[in-house]
Amino acid sequence: MKKKINRGSVICLIAGVALLFTGIYGRANYLAQKSKVLAAMIEALEAGTATPYQKYLNFCYHAFWPLFLLGAALTLAGLALHICARVISNRRYPQNEDSTLRDVLFSRSFREDALDFLGDYMMFVIILLLMIVMSFAFPRFFTLSNFQNILNQIAIWGVMACGITFVLLTGNIDLTIGSILSLVGIICASLLRSTSSLLLCFLVPVLLGCLMGSFTGGVMAGINGRMGESFIVTYGGQSAIAALALLVQGGTYITLEAADLQNRGLGLFQKLGAGINPAYIFFGIIVICQLVLNYTRFGRNLMFVGSNPKAAQLSGINVRLYILLAFLICGGICGVAGVLQTSRVMTANPTAGTDYEMSAIAMCVVGGVSMKGGSGSFINTMLGVLIIGIITNSMNLLGYSTYPQMMIKGLVIIFAFGLDVINKNRKLKRG
Repeated sequence: MKKKINRGSVICLIAGVALLFTGIYGRANYLAQKSKVLAAMIEALEAGTATPYQKYLNFCYHAFWPLFLLGAALTLAGLALHICARVISNRRYPQNEDSTLRDVLFSRSFREDALDFLGDYMMFVIILLLMIVMSFAFPRFFTLSNFQNILNQIAIWGVMACGITFVLLTGNIDLTIGSILSLVGIICASLLRSTSSLLLCFLVPVLLGCLMGSFTGGVMAGINGRMGESFIVTYGGQSAIAALALLVQGGTYITLEAADLQNRGLGLFQKLGAGINPAYIFFGIIVICQLVLNYTRFGRNLMFVGSNPKAAQLSGINVRLYILLAFLICGGICGVAGVLQTSRVMTANPTAGTDYEMSAIAMCVVGGVSMKGGSGSFINTMLGVLIIGIITNSMNLLGYSTYPQMMIKGLVIIFAFGLDVINKNRKLKRG
């Protein structure tokens, strides 16, 4: 019975999501066409000379609601079947020979697992709902060019969020990452002006980020602190590194010339931050970090240290070393973000990373990474980054100014944190 339910769940989910996105994407791109292009397309359809893509857009526009309703129904059915499979696999439903799928659907275990499922995958649901709502409110939202714009907006923040996820998983916090990005950018730009070695211009800033991270990590490892102590230590480190970035360049900008870089054989550096290349690097870092977290001893021990440091210490794990390594890796990844930022804007600003740390932490929390440590993943971080990116892009498209955007983002963060606390408390009460 379980295998049949799983198979049905997968088929329904794939078919439902495919129908939803096919219909929404086709309708959005049909409505996003300029009037002249749309008129030409209608003429081509009437004359029978339309391209397959034009036929697809026309079909999705006129058959949108059947596609949308059928896709939504199949998606909901797939989710219901998936939860049924969870109930059966957890052996929380007393099965006998007369048990039917209807009995499982109306059981108390199904309702409890449905709440757990919504709590665990709420970020997926929020992203899906946001995209659907925005596709109706603003058809241009669901176009390829707008998705590229979202990826361009979130790439640097996303890389920094990956770095701080390592620290959050240990039950600590790092407020220095914005200042590290500023300092690394200044050093990177200075090297680009004085040397023709692309490898040196990349490695030195990243190693500098590791050094800055190991400094605060060393202090935290020395005092064997947690969230409260790390907040104070990294707040002091933030001020010190920010001041260092200002001192190195005297508080002024460094502007890079594309033609000069090309003449000295450094044109590849400019391509590093061009287009959606930073987004590719962001997703690459996500994949590598998630593999490390899931399939290496380091990743498993890191989660253990974050969830219960005393038990980890008694198990023979060097807790101080893992705290140090988490801060060091965070600094190194933020060094990569600093290089990408410099390549993208071709300018180094000693205050470029101001408030970046709060945005990165917010993305992790919204995605479901616990600030208490030991809970979360880099997939959670990626979801949080996408949610904040989609919200920011949506408010820009709808014409909201900066201040309402700040308020709405703050409310979203509070909602996400509260939802995480409620979900964990419900699981603890149930045991």
